Amino acid sequence: QIPQGANITIFYGAANRDPSAFPQPDEFRLDRDLRNHVAFGMGIHYCLGAPLARAETRITLNAFLDRFPVLRRGAAPAVRQTASHLVFGFSHLPLVLGAR
Repeated sequence: QIPQGANITIFYGAANRDPSAFPQPDEFRLDRDLRNHVAFGMGIHYCLGAPLARAETRITLNAFLDRFPVLRRGAAPAVRQTASHLVFGFSHLPLVLGAR
């Protein structure tokens, strides 16, 4: 039980990391089913900007992939994850881009 008046810290970086709900949670997988993710919150705390963020992402990625349809991971330097309790992402992700 949490005592009244206690401070609580939420580690957003732990969201979507339950292996029973998200198999191999530490792997970056484009084929993952994300219908139950909590990146934009939930319920009354759902982010009002989520549709805009999704639209911006879709437009940006489509424009990027139209310009650079050949995309693969670069060899060096190594991929590095962000050291953060707030986000789970990459601080360094080398890519090789190419046209058709």
